[in-house]
Formats: sequence, structure tokens, C-alpha cells
Amino acid sequence: LFKKFFVNESFIFLGKISYSIYLIHWPLLIFYRYVNLKPLIFYEKIIILGITILLSYFSYRYIEIPFRRRSRSIFLLPIKKVLILFVFSLATVSVATLSLNESFQSYNLSEKKIKKLDEVKSGRQIVKDYEFNAKKRINDKNIFKDNTKNKVLVVGDSHALDFYSALKIDNNFEKFDFEYLEHLNLHCFNKKDKFDDIANQIKQITFSFNSCENRIKNFENYYAVEKADLIIISSRWKKNLDLQKLKEFFNNLTNKRLIIVGRRPSFYDIPTLFLKSKNNLNSLAYLNKDNQVSLINQQMETVSKKNNLVFYNLEKIICKTRSCTVSDNNSLFFSDKDHWSEKGLKFFRKELIKDNFFKLMNQNL
Repeated sequence: LFKKFFVNESFIFLGKISYSIYLIHWPLLIFYRYVNLKPLIFYEKIIILGITILLSYFSYRYIEIPFRRRSRSIFLLPIKKVLILFVFSLATVSVATLSLNESFQSYNLSEKKIKKLDEVKSGRQIVKDYEFNAKKRINDKNIFKDNTKNKVLVVGDSHALDFYSALKIDNNFEKFDFEYLEHLNLHCFNKKDKFDDIANQIKQITFSFNSCENRIKNFENYYAVEKADLIIISSRWKKNLDLQKLKEFFNNLTNKRLIIVGRRPSFYDIPTLFLKSKNNLNSLAYLNKDNQVSLINQQMETVSKKNNLVFYNLEKIICKTRSCTVSDNNSLFFSDKDHWSEKGLKFFRKELIKDNFFKLMNQNL
């Protein structure tokens, strides 16, 4: 039965063109997603699958087979096949170019749109400045000098940097002194599976000592954690985070409370959506958000409760029913798929205040 089901002409055919399918399917999906900007429905998936198989067959028939049949180091391709391949490639490029040209023409770049995009581009400089100054203070061990304020350390990757910048910008809270500590190894606190164990064994055999365990052990900036009154941890979290291990790591450095900030929603590039959108950008962003982020946050919230950790779901102030706030009439709040623009920093800071995040900090000091 197994042989009858799998050993047949259809499966053999798919096996022969499988490498071409592998090469073609992803660029085709990306291109269609760019043009369409909406989640694929069933019939669209069937059409794309059919086009992928067709293109893969041409690739197999006119590229792979001739290469395999080449004689010694000489590769000869019949002129007829070259012409067919050239015409097919030219037609594909032409259709793609026309589609993109029509798309660009439909943008109708008004001065208002150009101004918004320029604001996004120039506005990220403030984050870079915050990062440069924060790293310099950390390296110089010149942090938390004002003993009259509560010392709050924000730890993590570029998401943490955004969060720190939002807390820092227009700072009129005299009670808090914020610092940022870059920690790019928070992924090392993910739960390990069999593949990770195999990878670690290979690293040990090949004397690759820059493993996660060594990076955690060699954490250098423990003094910044020790000086803080409150630790806020933010990152582009992934599935299967071992929050208990993360908690134990920081508890070995300090007895201060931790606030775990959930992952920020991730979208299709917001400036691109802005250029292509004709209607409500916030609704379009909702349709193009990564649904895995909500599942990750739900998982983190459940595990945080079990480990007596304070969890703050950042997603709830950005995405609500059928809409995600990525812009208003005047500004874009995201500079790419998941980082805040300068206007976004200011807007979401106000949202954090409305959602009592500063009250949450006070409660955990």
C-alpha cells in the first residue's frame, strides 16, 4: 500500500522538480504578497502552487537536465532552448516590471506622504543617539548617579532599546532614572530541543566555545543589574522561552523585581503598507500582522504567572479589535515591521501612561 501510494508518476515528477520548487516558491510568494498585501485565501494558494510547479518544470526541463547531460567541462545548450528560456525570462521580468510600475504610479506620492516618510527616516536618529549615549555610560560605568530617583534598567535587544527610548523621551517623571543595557543573548534562555543538544555537542567537538552557556556565564555587565532598583526585560521573544531559567539568571545577580515586557506585534513593513494603502492603514496592518506573536505572548503570560513574574502585554496597547495603531492622520508610528518611529515613541509613551505602566513600575519597586 505504501509503495502504491508513494511510488507513482506524480510523486516521481514532484521529486524531480523539487529543487526548482525550493528555489522558486519563496520569491514567488514574496512578490505576490508585495503586490497583494493581504493574507492569501485558498484559491490564491492553489494558483500560486500551480504557477510554482509550472515554473519549476521549465527550470528542470531547460536548465537542470541540460546541465546534467553536459559532456566533460563543455556545456552546450541548443539555440532553440536558449531562445525559449530567454523569451520566458523576458516575459516574466516584463510582467513583474509592469506590475511594479503600476503599483508605484498608484502610490500618488503627495507632499504629505513624502513628509511622513522623511519623518520616519530622520526620526530613528534619536534612538541611535539614545543607544550611543547609553552604551557609553555603561562602558564608563557612569550610570544611575542621581540617588534621589528610582533606578530602572531596561535590558534586551532593539525592542528593549525602543521601549527604553519611549520611557526616556519627553521625560517628565522626576521619580525615575532610566538606563539601557544591551543584551543580545536572551535567545539563549529558550528551551533546548534535540537539535540544540546536537549543535552544542558539535561546537564542543570543534572547540567552538562561543555557545549560549558560555555567553551567559561570561555576562560582563552584572554591576548595572546590581545597581538597578527595577529590571525591565524586553526582546523580540520567540516560542518556548524558559522564563524560569531567565528568572534564576537575574536572581543570581540581584534581588530586585523583574518586569517582563511581551513581544511587540510584527507587521509587513509599515512604510510599504503606507505607500500601497488606499484606505485605513491601521486595518490593513491588522490583516498583515504576524499572528504567532499573540500566541507567544499568551504563552509567556501563562508561564510568568507560574513563576511569579510580572508580565506586561505590550501588544494590547497597539492592537485591538480588527485594528492595530500604526499611524494617525499626521504620522507613522512604525519605521519598519516592528520598530517605533520618533512619533511612535511619543505616542506609545502616552499609551503606556494611560495603561498604568508607570504605576506598575511603582508597585514593583
